[in-house]
Amino acid sequence: MAAKGGAVALDNSSTQGFWFVSLDGSSARIYTPQGANLVFSADVDNTNADSPVWMEGVLANFEYKNVALYTGQYATTANGVVPKRVTGIASLNNYGGFMVANSGTALLLTSPTTAEVVRLSDGWAWSLTSEAEDVWSEAVWVDNQSVWLGVASAKSGGALSDGIVRFDRTKLGPPTIPTIPPS
Repeated sequence: MAAKGGAVALDNSSTQGFWFVSLDGSSARIYTPQGANLVFSADVDNTNADSPVWMEGVLANFEYKNVALYTGQYATTANGVVPKRVTGIASLNNYGGFMVANSGTALLLTSPTTAEVVRLSDGWAWSLTSEAEDVWSEAVWVDNQSVWLGVASAKSGGALSDGIVRFDRTKLGPPTIPTIPPS
């Protein structure tokens, strides 16, 4: 994920977390989750001072439990990211974790038929439900005006996008209070 002076890269080793890799090739592990938590999806909000945004939780029986959405300040030095928990996520139902971040929000796929636009400042969210015969296949883009989601036929298993849909953010109505508030 591109960031000022380099990129942020997920670490898929046993310790998980993410690294900053500078343009000169040097690198530093900037975040490591605590305990049994694993980082499984991340992005950089380039419109918000290159703040990293990520989801982490405990992997048990091929399902992430105790999932939370985090953000932190841009960092390039070892352990430089101090996590700020934005909100908890009830369950990913063996699905989800796919996200993009932009304009102080994160667009998350939380189930095959549910996507959420989460405001990073307070965890309040807008929920988007797919049509009955479709599933969300990809979080494509979010900004202050639009939400873009990949859509696929539920019959195909949703593996590949059949198209892209756009939602006008001004028509989504008021956000809802997080069901699992920040701690």
